[in-house]
Amino acid sequence: MASAAASPAVDAAASDAGLLVCNARIISGVSLDSKGGGVTGAIYTWMIVRSGRIESCGDGDSPTASTITHRFSERLDLGGRLVYPGLHDAHIHVAMTGKLLSQIDCSSCTIDGLTQRLKSFVATNPKPTAAIATAAPQPQVVCGFGWSQDDLGRYPTRHDLDAVMSDRPVLLMRACQHIGVANTALLKLAGLFRADVTDPEGGVIDREPASGLPSGIIRENAVQLFDSFTADSDDTRMAHIKLGLAQCLKLGLTAVQTNDGGTWQIYKALAQRNELPIRYDTTPHHTTPHRRTAPHRTASHRLTCLYWLMAYGMACGHPIIGFGGGGGVVCF
Repeated sequence: MASAAASPAVDAAASDAGLLVCNARIISGVSLDSKGGGVTGAIYTWMIVRSGRIESCGDGDSPTASTITHRFSERLDLGGRLVYPGLHDAHIHVAMTGKLLSQIDCSSCTIDGLTQRLKSFVATNPKPTAAIATAAPQPQVVCGFGWSQDDLGRYPTRHDLDAVMSDRPVLLMRACQHIGVANTALLKLAGLFRADVTDPEGGVIDREPASGLPSGIIRENAVQLFDSFTADSDDTRMAHIKLGLAQCLKLGLTAVQTNDGGTWQIYKALAQRNELPIRYDTTPHHTTPHRRTAPHRTASHRLTCLYWLMAYGMACGHPIIGFGGGGGVVCF
């Protein structure tokens, strides 16, 4: 269940002592009448949670003391706030969510606003010294996302970014994630800052009319030319996933179907360390499965088999089994 407003933190799953949640508006979604038929939209005023599960609920006056029927040791008064069933997101990218939360937010701003946000980042994230970089490596490229030329009034250029940050490579992605703008330092780092640079297949590097040099705008597959400079380590990806999962929980999501390529082992490690705040299903990338590393299924750690993965298994001659109960397990 999720609450529409923040409430005191109570770890109901840590003990079987029982928690009484009272003075609330609890939307159950469906309840059963005396004949076993479904009655939708039932609203209760109290419930008892034990070991992370709702044990009982009711309307009217809540139990005033623990009894054999209603056993609890803690009480949480929500002051009339709304409680609703946890939401399930059927298609999300948790790792990307966490990564974007770690970057500069360039959404809904003008050119001046964009450069100001970049300035603020520079002020709070000074370029690390060699000693600091060795102890705690930072991403080589300063990244941001979310801009739109409709908000900015025009496409940004490398000159806009250079005016704020010329000594560190910068890549700011458009809201669609198909177009980006790079500063001169990043273009030089990638070997693209020359008039005779050619467009990659399926991509475009915009040029300045007078000089023929890249303007900073890169489109579609041209963005991939910077992948080697923006790739994350496993530790960084794990941090992004944990941040993304925390954001999901904050917004009322209690289960997600996430599509994060190359993160199979990271999710498995988080599950084994009991560091998953919500339930999840993960879709493995076709290059990920390995005979000795397939994760097992638990209450919060499941592997989803989709038709494309079934086709992959058949093409490789590997069996795919375990479709019962809504969560498949791939066996290689």
